Order: sequence, then C-alpha cells, then structure tokens
Amino acid sequence: MTSGGAGRRYFLQGALFSLAAASLTLGSRADEYIEAIVIGSGFGGSVAALRLGEQGITTLVLERGRRWPTTTNAFCTYGNPDGRAAWLSPTTLVYTPHPIEVYTGVLDRFTAKGISVYR
Repeated sequence: MTSGGAGRRYFLQGALFSLAAASLTLGSRADEYIEAIVIGSGFGGSVAALRLGEQGITTLVLERGRRWPTTTNAFCTYGNPDGRAAWLSPTTLVYTPHPIEVYTGVLDRFTAKGISVYR
C-alpha cells in the first residue's frame, strides 16, 4: 500500500473513532439528529462550524484538546510564558526554553531526521 493509502486509512480510522466517541458523548441524546460533524476546532474547523451554524445546520465539533479557559489575558507573553505557549510541552519551544506547566497551548514542534517543523 502506498503512503497515501496508509494516510487515508489512519484518517478514516480516526474519523470513525471520533464518531464512536461522539455517540458515547451524546449518551441519552442518541436519538438527536446532527446534520454535520466537524473534526477539529483549528482555523479551518472553526470557520467551517461557523459557516454551517450561520446556515442553521446542526453541527457537532469534535476536538482532541483540553478546554482553554477564557481569561482577561487571552495569550501569554514572551517575558512571562505560561502553559499556553506550547502544546503539551514542559518548556517553551522557541528562543530560550522556559519551564512551563504542561497544557494544550498554541505551538507544537515535531522533529525528525534533523528537521524541526513548528505547527
């Protein structure tokens, strides 16, 4: 199988797992009809969910991350980083690493074969 086929297979497995999790989450509302499911609340997913909602389409958004509480300071600063600075990392990822609490932040780094990709 080609790497493209394997990628599609993992995507479909993840999507089916997410649908199963959604059905468990809905629990007593299993008879409720949902017209659209958006997987991921990143930029593309949030815009898709917004547009669907604007059209009156019942939409369920599934996200793997934890809840990000709203505070008066929407983002941390360079001088005072907190857990929101990195995705599930004990330190900040750019410049001089600072220890931070592990949290679902905004930046992740994937390193393989000497190449780091920030996402």
